Amino acid sequence: LNKGSVKSIKVDDIYTPDRNAKYKIVPPIQLQSVTTGWGARDANWFFDFPTSAEKILELLEASEIYVHDGTKFDGAIALNANVVTDILAVIGSIYVPEYDVTLTNENFLFAVRDEVESARDANPKENPKQILDLITPTIIERMQNLDEDAKANLVGSLIGRAYNKDLKLYFRDDALQELMEEMALSGSVYKLPEVFNGDYLAVVDANIAGGKTDVFIDQSINLDSTITSSGIVTDDLKISRRHFGDGEEKELYRKNNQNFIKIFTPVGASLKFVEGVTPKNVEPKVDYVAEGYSIDPVLAGIENTREILNGLNVERYFESGKNVFAAWFSTPAGETHTLELVYEREELFVGNGAKYEFIFDKQSGVESSLSYTVDAPSGYVWRESGSSQFLYDSDSIPGRLVINLTLVKQE
Repeated sequence: LNKGSVKSIKVDDIYTPDRNAKYKIVPPIQLQSVTTGWGARDANWFFDFPTSAEKILELLEASEIYVHDGTKFDGAIALNANVVTDILAVIGSIYVPEYDVTLTNENFLFAVRDEVESARDANPKENPKQILDLITPTIIERMQNLDEDAKANLVGSLIGRAYNKDLKLYFRDDALQELMEEMALSGSVYKLPEVFNGDYLAVVDANIAGGKTDVFIDQSINLDSTITSSGIVTDDLKISRRHFGDGEEKELYRKNNQNFIKIFTPVGASLKFVEGVTPKNVEPKVDYVAEGYSIDPVLAGIENTREILNGLNVERYFESGKNVFAAWFSTPAGETHTLELVYEREELFVGNGAKYEFIFDKQSGVESSLSYTVDAPSGYVWRESGSSQFLYDSDSIPGRLVINLTLVKQE
């Protein structure tokens, strides 16, 4: 971009800069059985988007493709396929003669994915994303030529997608990044205040060598919280995932959905019970010390806090100022699996007029239903519900859900 105009567009496969990288970096522990080194292709690893975006840009700039001409990046824009389907709904379908396929807002994801996988199988070293390179100029041209009503519709759609975390922006310029934070476009993890009277939850899934099965996963999240008069909140969290890709023709849609799941909770949470974990043994493909691999400081800062909770097959981390419970939670095609965790945290303030806040941070690109109930301490009701229980239930969760509640002592 230059002075508000598109200067040039190039669409390439993320594996291209990775293939031309001379660095050797130890990948995240959970990736070590599927890849020898870390690259830009896997750097969208952190739940906090600015952290992931900065790491992606660092690894891209270290590739010989960009080292050669000294290319530096000013920022990164992440968008999910839903954004493109919304654009196609406004600008119309696009016929791609080179592939003899018409891309519409209804078939975009599957049609492009099929063409990319076919191209990758035919010649792994060529750019399999050529179809995207072909349609991008048409998309830009049609967007520029929209009438005012169509432009307004498109802008409204993009704002909605940003609110849903389908569109996120990161800039290395501090002023621009601060603006993105203020406009809730940054994809940052919510920062809890030092004194926090409430609860926080984020459920983060990572498909690792599970094919393209995520599009055939239905996920539901159920959190039941109980607060005692002594200020202890006990959370019973159930996450169910249904894999309905068993009837698909292509094998990459029928694979076992191998999911490494992270549950972000407030610092101080302690795990009491877990059920539904599908343990997996990760064997590194190389000896990283002997082969001279370097350690990424940002990744190490998180992994150095890692501990295995005895007898539970659950790992604990500290990431983005949160306590994280993590485990393998996989679902074969045609099955539904449920993971349950019970954890608690102490030192909440309980009293007449006490404020209680619940924050749910949604993972970009993952649509889930959420059912949340919280029971007030004995002798109290919630002002907002007029009863001892408050319930939130929705099939469509915003990018960040914030619920503010007030305790009222019963006379």
